[in-house]
Amino acid sequence: MFWDLRELSFEVKKQIEKGAYEEARRLIADAMRDYPDSGVPHNLMGILAECQWDHVGAMKHFRAAWALEPTFLPARWNMDRYGSTERANGFAYVAEDVPQGEQGAGYKVVYDDNGVGHMIRRREKL
Repeated sequence: MFWDLRELSFEVKKQIEKGAYEEARRLIADAMRDYPDSGVPHNLMGILAECQWDHVGAMKHFRAAWALEPTFLPARWNMDRYGSTERANGFAYVAEDVPQGEQGAGYKVVYDDNGVGHMIRRREKL
């Protein structure tokens, strides 16, 4: 069990890069069980799915990660990049993988009547 989701992200990245997809899937599934409220395992599963040419599955997991943690930049960046018509290169496993200048500039937080923050896409260019 990984006590640190950041450590998990680096380990899954290592497994994916060497093509050990089943080991990566096992690590991610364990993290989903141990951290059900975290978006990190779903972001990692989305990356794994995209590496295995399961684009629809990848987008579902990126969206789940973003829904669980609206301020988790890697999930939002992966969803934006892989949801566009251009072929994306690279993934965001951790926040440092998101290029500077793309870290939230296109989104803002809007709070509802219950005080819950929601990330929404900005309409105007910054």
